[in-house]
Amino acid sequence: MSNFHIPSNLEVRNCLFKDMQNLIHRKIGDWCVLDRPYKLADYKPTYGLLFEEDLVNYDWFGWCDTDMILGDLRRFLTKDRLNQTDKIGEGGMFVLMRNNDDCKNYFAKEYPTWHVNYREAFSSKASFQFDETDFMNRVFDLYHDQPHDTLYGEIGDTRPKNFDFTNAKAPSIGKELYRYQNGRVFRIGKNGYSEEMMWVHLLKRQMTIFSPFNPRNYWILPNGFVSSENECFYEDYQATTSEIKLYQARFNKINRKKWLSRLQNGWFYRKLRYIYRKNKRKIFDIKTK
Repeated sequence: MSNFHIPSNLEVRNCLFKDMQNLIHRKIGDWCVLDRPYKLADYKPTYGLLFEEDLVNYDWFGWCDTDMILGDLRRFLTKDRLNQTDKIGEGGMFVLMRNNDDCKNYFAKEYPTWHVNYREAFSSKASFQFDETDFMNRVFDLYHDQPHDTLYGEIGDTRPKNFDFTNAKAPSIGKELYRYQNGRVFRIGKNGYSEEMMWVHLLKRQMTIFSPFNPRNYWILPNGFVSSENECFYEDYQATTSEIKLYQARFNKINRKKWLSRLQNGWFYRKLRYIYRKNKRKIFDIKTK
């Protein structure tokens, strides 16, 4: 990290993969499987427990993806908002949980649906996206008086299937660009539309840094970053047919891996079993009335 400027309010601690394996075995159990770094995604909800000694002086713990550009989080996460719930965000891209015993152990709670539990997820080499499924959100809402804060409408979660940016969470403004400007992220639409967002999530994209590049002020295009000393209009960066075809081929390859992973980890079996049991109960209730 010596090549990067580290802000004064950020502390970086390097950790070897072997150290993470030992920590998980010691804190959760030696039956846990962690054979490759990507499998760490399943363990994100355990970070409050794994790093509890490091979190003694902190009110919150959490996790986020690495393919994100964060804006001014504090502008959105005000003290009043933080006091309303113990869980902010959902999915695997960005989650904050209050640093208390309940939140540190939510991952081990049981929920009566087809969702995989932590023992199934942690004992297998397959990837279960345990941090991304709605399991964690439903468990929290089931065991907690206050619902979690989804953050929907305030984040730039780009759809991976489309080359052109289309927000999956916020209300549609048609095609859009993003701009990073002195620590803040803006969602830019046609006809001068501009809206500040908490972050932009560049899901499953290969991005290029176009030179010259100013890291304090730049446009975020569907395929890269370009300095924003000059004004930019969306029409200047329309995707070509070849770009769209190349992107779609890359996405389809990634998507095939996703569904193959679901076959390997038993997702389809659990889903079908849940649907069967649910419909069986409905049929039984109808017959007994």
